[in-house]
Amino acid sequence: MTRDIVDKIIIKYMKKLYGFALSKTKNIDKAEELASQITFEVYKSLLNIDQLHNINSYIYKIACNVYAHFIKEEYEEKLMYDVTDIKVVSEDIEQVEAHSRIRREISFLSNLHREIVIMYYYEKLKIKDIAEKLNTYPGKIMWHLHEARNQLKDSFLEKKGINLSPKNINFTEMRNYGRVSPLNIGMPFYFKKSISKDIAYLSYYEPQTSLSLANILNIPVAFIEDEIFHLVDNGYLLPLPGDKFISNIYITELNYEIELKINNLLQKNAKYICDMYMPLLFDTIKNYLRLNKNKIYTPLNDFNFLMWSISCFACFRKLPTKNVKNDISKLSVERKDGGVNIAMASVLTKSNLKNKKFFRHGDLSKHSSVNGTDKVDIWLFTSYFDNRKEEEIFDFYMNLEKLYYKTNGRIIKNISQIDNFVNLYEKGVIVSNKKSEYFNLIITTLSDNELVDILPSMPKELKSLSVKLDKELYLIAKNILPKHMHKISKIININSFTKRVLRYYILEHLLKSGMLKPLKKNQTNTVNMILFSDFLPQGC
Repeated sequence: MTRDIVDKIIIKYMKKLYGFALSKTKNIDKAEELASQITFEVYKSLLNIDQLHNINSYIYKIACNVYAHFIKEEYEEKLMYDVTDIKVVSEDIEQVEAHSRIRREISFLSNLHREIVIMYYYEKLKIKDIAEKLNTYPGKIMWHLHEARNQLKDSFLEKKGINLSPKNINFTEMRNYGRVSPLNIGMPFYFKKSISKDIAYLSYYEPQTSLSLANILNIPVAFIEDEIFHLVDNGYLLPLPGDKFISNIYITELNYEIELKINNLLQKNAKYICDMYMPLLFDTIKNYLRLNKNKIYTPLNDFNFLMWSISCFACFRKLPTKNVKNDISKLSVERKDGGVNIAMASVLTKSNLKNKKFFRHGDLSKHSSVNGTDKVDIWLFTSYFDNRKEEEIFDFYMNLEKLYYKTNGRIIKNISQIDNFVNLYEKGVIVSNKKSEYFNLIITTLSDNELVDILPSMPKELKSLSVKLDKELYLIAKNILPKHMHKISKIININSFTKRVLRYYILEHLLKSGMLKPLKKNQTNTVNMILFSDFLPQGC
């Protein structure tokens, strides 16, 4: 039936339904509640049928069924009235536990349900009074009360066992793909609590309500709703119709078979790059250094140390096949902290524990000027080959150019500069040997783009292999990711030759083949780092 027809029937039978309820309960308040429940069930039922031959009989049967349920619930509801009397002393241990359980289960209700239950059962307000307080109509209050009561009843009668659902999810890394916050606020700032990670993970593969999350995590809804608001407000959760939420984070979670497949693909392509591109790169740098001795400073003229950094930099800047800046921008989220980016995280599983060494930051670039004139920029690639401490990486690359500028390329110790020199020594930027002291990193007067122009372009055959790898990685990801992450996955898997894990395999292969030699102890602090400056260290 249509709503118009049903509304007319309900209006016609309203008084009769109340009369039926009053005759059964002999109590005005109970009659109002019973009549509301009967009306609700009749209304819902009539909407789902087309025709009726005997409407009186049909409605009477529904009324009788509702009344039967109403009588059954009366005993359970009596417990609810007693909940407010915390000082009640009872010899019946089971009843005491029941009181405690009801108080606990009420805390798991949503805000609106909890508010209605407290006003109705604790404050003893009538339905119409609650409706006035909440600025709505009695039928809606009855609906919510009915839903809340059913949830409490189910929770109270259910014997809950051990919750085997995912809890305390461990994000092995959290990062923002795109423009980071000017305040250097990243994902870890918003996911300090384990409950935030749990919510993000549990709402990733399918949308969740605050209630469903509370039930899975066995945490009161009030706590869940606070965290949901926090994550929605900062763009890490998306609200959906039906009071549902879905995670807006690109979460990587690999099983052993998929991880093995990806690693095999990356290792195979790392060999292609080492065979087809690296010889060109090494020859190009050798030829350039013969003609331009005063453009690039390498500590102790160690060509091997130079090529560690140049190899990673070249993969980052010369091996992309497509500019995805606009595509990333369209899918990025504008965050309140000023960042515009895609949130990414990895979940640690038993299968990828062995690759824990891969969970590092990757590329970091900082472009700046000192006093508006001198140019001091820095690029670094963080991997498990270096000895930089995880918690010091950002501070390291944020401050290095200023420290170097203050020295003006000279190692002249004086009282005014002592703090700067101590910092440079501690970071391994200045090294002392028996003969002298020297700057222990690659420094060039070339700009970032000038260095890129010197490097050889990717051969056509290698470019085709790069595009092929992009497609292969996307198809693997597409099969394991939720649908709302497919577009992001397609963009993220473009330019896969620049992936940091692939570069780890490239460095491993270069070491194995002998093109690169193992690093010396004092080189692990500043490896894969290039400082772009207006001046080189004095005497180079």
